[in-house]
Amino acid sequence: MTRLLHAAVLAVALMAPTAEARAQLPFVRFGVGGGVTLPTGTTKDAYDRGWHGELLATLHVPLIPAGVRADAVYHRLPAVGVSGSSAPDLELYGAELSATWDVGLPLVPITPYLIGGAGYFRQRAGSATTASSENSLGYSGGLGVRVGLAGVGAFAEGRYLSIAASGGRRTLVPVSLGMTLR
Repeated sequence: MTRLLHAAVLAVALMAPTAEARAQLPFVRFGVGGGVTLPTGTTKDAYDRGWHGELLATLHVPLIPAGVRADAVYHRLPAVGVSGSSAPDLELYGAELSATWDVGLPLVPITPYLIGGAGYFRQRAGSATTASSENSLGYSGGLGVRVGLAGVGAFAEGRYLSIAASGGRRTLVPVSLGMTLR
């Protein structure tokens, strides 16, 4: 709960930059999002549907369809068939750097986009007393839609996320909703 509180405070701090900072970074947006994380493949055999949260910063110049986005993400998935607070959940902490490509028309407030990139993740699985963890690389790709006017925006997106893990790969589909501020 403390981590969640710290993430919320950081999100508010990132989304409320001063007027001077906004003037210096006219094409940078800060945001927060979250949603459901769906396990796929062999990951689905071990873990149930979970949730995720993310903080993001986007660099996007109007009239140019390409952009860059950095995300800090946290995913949590409960083990299949296990209930209670001592369940061996899977936790993923990560940082991703992605490229975006707008598919819509420039300067239209509703913009579909493609997103894909790579990241570094820390995976922690098990209960509080028997946890194992590993660090690994992963990649993701997906699509979304962004809506925005007057410096405030919202987005919805889905991605396919594949992360290297001992004994194979963990594959997930995070579906996110969020908001951004300039």
